[in-house]
Amino acid sequence: MNYYNEYKIKLLNKASEKKIPIAGEFEITANCNMNCKMCYVHKHNKTKDLSNDDWYNIITQAINSGMLFANFTGGEIFLKNDFMDLYERVYDLGIKIILYTNGTLLSDEVIERLKSRPPEYIAITIYGDSAEMYEKICGYKDGFSRVINNIEKMRLANLNIVLRTIPILETYNNLDNLLELLLKFNLPIENSLYVGPNRYSNKKSDVDRLSPTQLLRYQKMFEEKLKIYFNKPFVNTSNGFNCSAGKSAFFVNWEGKMSICSLFDYPRIDILNSDFKTAWDKLKQSVSQSKKCSDCEKCKFNNLCYVCPAKLYSEGNIEKCSSYLLECAKVRFADKNGKI
Repeated sequence: MNYYNEYKIKLLNKASEKKIPIAGEFEITANCNMNCKMCYVHKHNKTKDLSNDDWYNIITQAINSGMLFANFTGGEIFLKNDFMDLYERVYDLGIKIILYTNGTLLSDEVIERLKSRPPEYIAITIYGDSAEMYEKICGYKDGFSRVINNIEKMRLANLNIVLRTIPILETYNNLDNLLELLLKFNLPIENSLYVGPNRYSNKKSDVDRLSPTQLLRYQKMFEEKLKIYFNKPFVNTSNGFNCSAGKSAFFVNWEGKMSICSLFDYPRIDILNSDFKTAWDKLKQSVSQSKKCSDCEKCKFNNLCYVCPAKLYSEGNIEKCSSYLLECAKVRFADKNGKI
């Protein structure tokens, strides 16, 4: 870990102690040029984006309340034609910015503009190692070649890139090839072991996520080939939140409503018709008063269960154990100890 990351973590922890909203994630649009069925936000019907002035107003209020770090996400942020105008205005305020993108719409002009105002990093999700995989997962066959070309262009522009992927059946069934591709890039990699349902649907069947046994193999492959380890020991807290959400971090969706993080669709506090400080105070209160899962503290599998309130909420109930998360933890426990 470099000195910048160490310092950033210290700032986030200190801000959490003082309840200062130092880090914000802004869902600039719900629209996307791809159609991934596992996406938690994308709607089939085009949604109306907030204007840059609306976003700038929200963001400057956040800055006045203490924000130093911003993540811009979607949908696909570069589908918004004037996104770079907003990015540059916020960058010039001295904010450190991370961009989440599928990597397909980074034109030469966009890359040149990013080069003159480089983000902290650009996180690109890789959905497969071929055009066929992109067509199957994203409904966008040309996406693969566009992403590969754009990654090379960004490397030449000396932009920081982080690669991401997602544990679903299609990537699992082609995991060896996908990992080989990630290794060839020789870039930092972020990964998650959780895929939740679409924010606008309660049907878990919408997502072809992995079974607990498949997820264990997926995890072990990342550990063996990429040396990416998933160790998150259980920490008992008064409300289940062992992260910065509602303490030093917040999320604003494409409608301009604040919530705890991208996996929560509540409390959804309107900022456009109110103000940031009022919304932040309500969010802090919501998190501090949240009830935790009563099963976690006494569960023998808790150190191998990568649980959090957001995942429990996505699974159906923030106060109750999720059968899916529990089974995943049991499989890891059996793998480590030989039996349950």
